Amino acid sequence: HVVYDGKDFGNIPVILDQTEQKSRQQEASDHGMGVYAVDAVFFANFSDMNCRPEKGQRIWINDVDYFIETSACEMGQIELGLRRYDE
Repeated sequence: HVVYDGKDFGNIPVILDQTEQKSRQQEASDHGMGVYAVDAVFFANFSDMNCRPEKGQRIWINDVDYFIETSACEMGQIELGLRRYDE
């Protein structure tokens, strides 16, 4: 997968598990009808990225824009909880 978060990591091996698509909670002033939240989990080796992206950042995977909801690194493995919005 091609990964970019302001720094181009290029084509690195990752696992991207798209877990589910669900209706998002709408505020009364929100008029985005038909927009769904899509959650995914991203796994990559720290050695391929040499940094751990932080919660709240944006990350692009194969030109798809995600928001980082959670970020962890254990035993050289980066795990990111991701969310994107889709129609």
